[in-house]
Amino acid sequence: MGGTGKVLTPTFSSLTLPAIMDTSSHDLVGGFFVPLLLCAVRYDRGVGFFSSSWLRINAQGMVAFAGNGGRARWVTSPILAVDDWEALQLGDAARDDAVLRQALERSIIVDLVESLISSPSI
Repeated sequence: MGGTGKVLTPTFSSLTLPAIMDTSSHDLVGGFFVPLLLCAVRYDRGVGFFSSSWLRINAQGMVAFAGNGGRARWVTSPILAVDDWEALQLGDAARDDAVLRQALERSIIVDLVESLISSPSI
């Protein structure tokens, strides 16, 4: 914390990231995604495969990202798990339905807290 009592958010330039990372020798969540999401306000990603489990695994970074007012966009394969497809449709419907949006926001907060509690510390 700084002298003002505010939590200091790291900046991209303050991060020390290796030039090359691979899944066999690096922790991509703790060493890449979470530190970057802590600083980010925008996240654009194209992936051939997407699963909502990525959001659970990266919950710590996503909470900070959301707290920063972050906006994310994913371009994914049209082949999604049924649960993920239904969640996307529900989220889209919540754009125009305030009651549904509030219910989803409460559910997301509960899910994030549970993910953070059950995940090992990063």
